[in-house]
Amino acid sequence: MSVSGLGKKAIGPFNLRSYNFPKYSIGIKNSRAYIVNSEGDRFFIVSPGLTGTPGSVSFQSEDSPTLFLRHQGYLLYLHSKEDSDLYRNDASFLPRHGLFYQGYIVYESENFPNYYIRHQNYRLKISREDGSTLLHKDASFLFAEKQEHYQQGPAYFFSYNFPKYTFGLDDNNAAWISNQAERRFYVVSPGLTGTPRSVSFQSVDNQNFYLRHRGYLLYLDQYESADLYKNDASFMPRKNLFYPGYTVYESENFPNYYIRHQNYRLRISQEDNSELLHKDASFITTEDAVGSEGSILLLSYNYPKYFIGLKHSNEAWILLDNGERFVIISPGLTGSPGTVSFKSVDQPNHYLRHQNYLIHLHPYHNSDLYRNDASFYPRQDLFYSGYTVYESENYPRYYIRHQGYRLKISEEDNSELLHKDSSFVSILG
Repeated sequence: MSVSGLGKKAIGPFNLRSYNFPKYSIGIKNSRAYIVNSEGDRFFIVSPGLTGTPGSVSFQSEDSPTLFLRHQGYLLYLHSKEDSDLYRNDASFLPRHGLFYQGYIVYESENFPNYYIRHQNYRLKISREDGSTLLHKDASFLFAEKQEHYQQGPAYFFSYNFPKYTFGLDDNNAAWISNQAERRFYVVSPGLTGTPRSVSFQSVDNQNFYLRHRGYLLYLDQYESADLYKNDASFMPRKNLFYPGYTVYESENFPNYYIRHQNYRLRISQEDNSELLHKDASFITTEDAVGSEGSILLLSYNYPKYFIGLKHSNEAWILLDNGERFVIISPGLTGSPGTVSFKSVDQPNHYLRHQNYLIHLHPYHNSDLYRNDASFYPRQDLFYSGYTVYESENYPRYYIRHQGYRLKISEEDNSELLHKDSSFVSILG
């Protein structure tokens, strides 16, 4: 499927908040873009951007959908959409996730490479990268929904050092990590305290119950309106604190105490700078029902115009502007919580699977070997923010990657090349 045939996806609307002026958002005054000390204007993030370049975005006004942010004379304006290449180029940007600060995005001009949207004396403009800390701060933004409320999930929480173990409960609602009694939770933000960016873990099976700590141990307890309950049930996520792609959850009312497992029991423990605590306290989130948004294409990190596609009828490669569409099925064919399988849209009942380490699209076969070969654990943001790595279920620490454009699974070797080759982003197809 050619890129020109891809539909655009809009997320939001969002406020775009400044890194170094955290109470300031992008706002519009007389068509000019500033950062303002208020909620500011809200924008839909349209992807791909108006140029159609894979991975690019454009900023569409919520209040006036015919208006987009664009640069002109290096300054940013909200202008009516024009049918010209100049306008489309001026209004398209490449997001660089976590480029300078974790969790913040830098937007690089598509037609002025190495020029970033930044604020200067509150005015929005594009400026060339100069290596300065000031530019890095001025150019970093966080997009947040109005009032910053969201609910993520249902999700599983897999342990770093016990990668097949996830949050579970016993008959007394005590929380453990388990490879049998897995439980799913919604991640609610802000958490029950209302503190910005905090989270609480709400049971999927009984939504009036939340994870909270009592006597340092974690339980799933029925909701109470008391401040003590709300504090005990609220945590601050610390992404990539100890290991890339993994999140640590710090207690809101016991600062420097993290959720961790100890003898499989979930509890909060004080940071002691030990490698064991760092491993025990690191978790990766895998959402359920990954394929609910419909068919997707998988775009390579280091070959950003190449998609996973097919050659010779069933061999998986990365191909220029010509991708195969998949529905991501979760759990995968093995049924293991948190796994996914890739089902072809155009060839029903065919799935991606590895065979002799190479990836093929093969018709479904009712065997344990096929199901294992076709099931993978998505590791979101493992090496690069916004990109996902797919780990083989039956070959732990072997990732789907391209090599000589051919798709295969390869063992983690800690090389930058493998990390780039194994990172993919999904876009609607």
